[in-house]
Amino acid sequence: MLRMTLLTALALALLAAPASAAEPPPQPVDEDLKLADTHFGMHLGTNIATAGFGTGALAAGIHSFVLLGEGSGSGANLFLGLTLTSLGAASIISSATGAEGNVRYWRAFRASLEGASETERRLYREAEAERLRRAAINRAIGLAADGTFLGIGIALTLAPGQQPLGPALIINGAFILGLDIFKLVVDDQVHRAWLDRSETADAGYFTRNGRIKPRVRSFALVPLVSPDGRGGLGTGSAFAIGGTF
Repeated sequence: MLRMTLLTALALALLAAPASAAEPPPQPVDEDLKLADTHFGMHLGTNIATAGFGTGALAAGIHSFVLLGEGSGSGANLFLGLTLTSLGAASIISSATGAEGNVRYWRAFRASLEGASETERRLYREAEAERLRRAAINRAIGLAADGTFLGIGIALTLAPGQQPLGPALIINGAFILGLDIFKLVVDDQVHRAWLDRSETADAGYFTRNGRIKPRVRSFALVPLVSPDGRGGLGTGSAFAIGGTF
C-alpha cells in the first residue's frame, strides 16, 4: 500500500511539473538582424538564379558549336554559339563575384549590428537606408541599358528570314530586365523598411513606456561680465541647468 502511494505521488509530481521547465526562455527577435538577413537572402537568390541562367546559356552555346561541328548547323549557329557562350560565361562570373561581395558585406554589417549600441544602430540604419536608396536609383537608370538585348532580339525575330539569335536574345534580355527590376524593388522596399525601423527605434528610445524620466543633474547661477557699449563693463548673471532624459 505504501509503495502504491509513493508511485502515485511521483506520477502526480511528474504531471504537475511544467513541460517547458528544462527549455530555455525564448530569445527576443532582433528585427535589425532579421531585416539584414532577409535582404541578403533575396540578393543571394538573384545570384543563384543568374548562375543557373548562365549555365543554361553556356550549355546552349556549346550545343550550337556541336551542331556546327557535325555539319548540321550554319553560320548563324556559329554566331549564336559565340553569343550564348559569352553571355553564359559573363553571367556565371558576375553571379560568383556578386555573391562573394554580398556575403562579405552581409557578414561585416551583421557583425557591426551585433556589437553596436542603440545609438550606433540608429546611425547604421540611416547609412544602410541611404546606401540602398542610391543603389535603387542606379538600378533604375540602368534599366534602359538592360532592355538593349530585349530590343535587339525582338528586332531580329521580326526581321525577314530565320534568325536563331533573336529568340535567344529575347530570353536573355527579358531575364536580365526582370531580375534587375526585382533587385530594384527589393532595394527600394528594404530602404523604406530601414527608415521605418529607425523611426520605430527612435520612438521607443524617447518613450519606452515611461522607463526613461527627465532628471535634473546640476544647476548653478553663473556671474557674467560683458562690455556695456560705452567703454565700460556691465555685470549680470545667467542660470544654467543640466540633466538627462
